Amino acid sequence: ICDGLHIDPAVVRYTHKLFGDKLVIISDSLRCAGMPEGQYELGGQEVTLKDGLARLADGTIAGSAGNLYEGMRKAVSFGIAKEEAILSATYNPAKQIGRENEIGAIRVGLLADFVVCTADLDRVAVYMGGEKL
Repeated sequence: ICDGLHIDPAVVRYTHKLFGDKLVIISDSLRCAGMPEGQYELGGQEVTLKDGLARLADGTIAGSAGNLYEGMRKAVSFGIAKEEAILSATYNPAKQIGRENEIGAIRVGLLADFVVCTADLDRVAVYMGGEKL
């Protein structure tokens, strides 16, 4: 979880060094991901979202307030090469679950779910099933 909160950026860099092209960026995004600061609910428990961090009443991190795309961008900001971070959020997870022939890349015959972004990884458009959202 490359949000800089669950795991320190140095640990992300070291994990990348150890696992290289097997690194998989994940997210445990909560319903409050992308939402304004405030109170939310997780399985009947109150969650407070403040400063990008979602916590339970006892202070425990409840989950991510960011999404996978943000985690991939954070990995780049932590020093992971852009191309490797992109693969770690797309192809590598697809390969790990045995679905690299369906998802995880832009190739004829694969599902047309993808994000168009600038060279700086700013989102321009999102497509699902080949349709722009």
